[in-house]
Amino acid sequence: MDDGILLKKLKPEVIEIEKLLLDANNPRFSAVKNRVANNRMDDEKIQGGTLTNIRKFGVDKLKDSIENVGFLPIDRIVVVKLTDDSEFYVVIEGNRRIAAVKSILEDIEDGKEVKEDILNSLKQINVLTISDKTYETSSDFQLLIQGLRHISGIKQWKPYQQARALVSLVDELNYNITKAAGTLGLGRNNASWMRKAFYAFENMRKHEELELPKDEKLVSYFSYFVEVLKDVNLRQYFGWDDSINEFSNNDEVLKLYKWIGIYDPNNEDEDRDETQKRQIPGALDIRKLYKVLIDDEAKGILEVGGNIDLAYSKTNRNAVVKVDYSKVLKDMYKTLDNLPSRFVKNMNEEDKEILTSIIEIAGEHLQ
Repeated sequence: MDDGILLKKLKPEVIEIEKLLLDANNPRFSAVKNRVANNRMDDEKIQGGTLTNIRKFGVDKLKDSIENVGFLPIDRIVVVKLTDDSEFYVVIEGNRRIAAVKSILEDIEDGKEVKEDILNSLKQINVLTISDKTYETSSDFQLLIQGLRHISGIKQWKPYQQARALVSLVDELNYNITKAAGTLGLGRNNASWMRKAFYAFENMRKHEELELPKDEKLVSYFSYFVEVLKDVNLRQYFGWDDSINEFSNNDEVLKLYKWIGIYDPNNEDEDRDETQKRQIPGALDIRKLYKVLIDDEAKGILEVGGNIDLAYSKTNRNAVVKVDYSKVLKDMYKTLDNLPSRFVKNMNEEDKEILTSIIEIAGEHLQ
């Protein structure tokens, strides 16, 4: 698709708030819930659940702003018809703002007082519609609008949502990786790692032995996979196969899942929260992992429940440590010279023996 067509497709309209549907398949939810069928988008339960879910993403701050100044059409909402014959439009860009408006209207129904001019600004919304398209047939435009807006825009998406948009452009719209990366404002190399990581993350979600968290915490694991796939040694170690976008070394991959806190085969960590379960606490700590994996003693520390820092420290046990003995002597002299007189006068027998031994050793070194 020619990206320039997008501008020609966007037409300004004014639509009643009741006819605007929140997108139940909003990319913010994509890692933690199944896709909602198009014919259920206008279901009241679906819309109610979507409003509840999207309130977790900073809607309260938007509500405060709108209640004070009204809904300003400075930054247009983008919508598309649900179906050709439907009266409803699905919000493609601006779900948080429409959620804020709908929340305010619910508050008003519950008795909250809002100034009349503010209320009037909420009843009809200035939008841009994707003309000649429906929700089902506009996936290419949706990806472009959402990606351009959120990857480098006002409210940035997290890495998982960025990767999902990238993969959709490549797999669904047949963009090559360079064009997809450029469209979404990502560097080509970074986009390549994110695409691989997306597949690895999705494989993890489908793994039959895992019981995964059911909320947005799940996406916090995505960056681990980016770091693993960026490291050529780790790709080889875990058996990454570009032809099928999967890891083949399942036994070692399950260990990785445990180390980052998402696999607990014996329920040993059931009383700890997610971050406490992570032997590798942060995604950047993955950069220490390969050195640990090729050292039996260091890897053993991870395998018995130790953290990555302790394991990594063992990889340096055979390193030659250079000691500045001249500095050691100076520090010893300075310490002895500054012993408090009160301590010297009240030394016990053990202290005197140690000081005598120091004198004897110093004499031997001076012979």
